[in-house]
Amino acid sequence: MLKLAVLLAVLVAAETRCNDGCSVLRAYTFTSGGTVKDWYDDMPDHAKNCDAHVTSPCTYGNVCKSFDYTLRGTMSIAYEGTGRVRMDVTLQTCVPRDTVMTRELCEKLEDIVADEDLTNADMTCGPLKAVFDDDKVINDDTKDDSGVESGAPELARSVLPVAAMYILYFY
Repeated sequence: MLKLAVLLAVLVAAETRCNDGCSVLRAYTFTSGGTVKDWYDDMPDHAKNCDAHVTSPCTYGNVCKSFDYTLRGTMSIAYEGTGRVRMDVTLQTCVPRDTVMTRELCEKLEDIVADEDLTNADMTCGPLKAVFDDDKVINDDTKDDSGVESGAPELARSVLPVAAMYILYFY
């Protein structure tokens, strides 16, 4: 029974963990009357970092991926007037393994993300990238020549510890 408990603990530890829904602000500017104001430094720390302690496993066979997006639009701000806002953000989320970023998906995300005070909103999205560790994004080294993710690093992280535990406890 102890061997089974240890094996289950290893299986749980090997799951892909994700800061699902965490958005990290990378840049934030407001342009009005030809003057660009950088507001990034004025933003609170929780807007610039994911909390590594608030990760959870992706469920239903989903995997953790991240993507960068830029949101632009016109906004009226008290004491500043009307101007153009630009926000560069990285978002981490659990999605089905074969999900790829498309223009249609980006437009749906824009509808969700764009604030009602933001007019003439336009959002551009980068490709989805696999995430294997808290805040660490694995880029091109997980893809073959066709741009399809191989999944090998994730497989190694999940299967090899289980195989090692099996050999140690059952042989």
